[in-house]
Amino acid sequence: MAKPIAILVGDLHARETVPECRVDDFLEAQFNKWRWLKKLWEETKVPIVYAGDVFDKWKSSPWLLSKVQELLPPGLFIVGQHDISGHSMKNLEKSNLNVLLTSKLGWTEITDMGYLDNKDFTAWGYSWGTGLKKMLSGNSLPCLAVVHKFVYEKEIPWPGCDGLSAEEALEQLSGYELVLCGDNHQKFIYEKGNQKLLNPGSFLRMSADQQNFAPAVFIWKDDNSLEEVPVPIEKGVVSREHIERKKETDEKMNAWVESLNSDIEITLSFEENIKRYKEENPNVPDHVWDIVMTHVKA
Repeated sequence: MAKPIAILVGDLHARETVPECRVDDFLEAQFNKWRWLKKLWEETKVPIVYAGDVFDKWKSSPWLLSKVQELLPPGLFIVGQHDISGHSMKNLEKSNLNVLLTSKLGWTEITDMGYLDNKDFTAWGYSWGTGLKKMLSGNSLPCLAVVHKFVYEKEIPWPGCDGLSAEEALEQLSGYELVLCGDNHQKFIYEKGNQKLLNPGSFLRMSADQQNFAPAVFIWKDDNSLEEVPVPIEKGVVSREHIERKKETDEKMNAWVESLNSDIEITLSFEENIKRYKEENPNVPDHVWDIVMTHVKA
């Protein structure tokens, strides 16, 4: 029977701001999901691997940092662009992640030098902006590559997308049994030969297009199988109302601008505009116009 060796988690985006699309108590929902993840970690007794963007912003309040340290299970991680100021790895020392690294709570960064202090698997980390490398032969344990780069399943999602297809990623990372990817908030598994690529997607639903998204974490087993574990969610808490409101406002604004263009001819002469208004409003008494025109010509 296959044995669990790690829990794999996608983009966490720990945050203290509420996404526009959420209509519930988002912060409490977030904390409850962290508690759920910690309980799963305690039950399985295997390491957690985070695929980058642990934080939504590189600098958070002491309150959020204390919540992370209290509620999130510590684990192995790589660095995503949201974790660092200016999306630059040279600023890692100034980040929330560095607070976790120095907290002595068990948070460990995986680099491309490899993480070997584990009896069940070895892992290499490719944080944001880091070039990918093929796995060298000679490793007896299952080998995991953890990558924070936009990887899509098959078809390029938009013209000019600066990412890799799953097949291209596996080619660049040949030799790894499993590749864990972060950055793309969609969920998919891609297999080629004896390799698998897992893109878990985001841990939380943070945008309106995720209304029907089902967040999950994955338990990796020593036979390279993956067990999907759904993150508990509530229905009806992700809304598109803010998008519809904006659309309605934009439509009203466009209609108003079009009416200006078609109904009103604006001249450079203020006096001419007043005279035209007088012609269009004959019920205004003459003595009122006399006062108006006196001030116009003053």
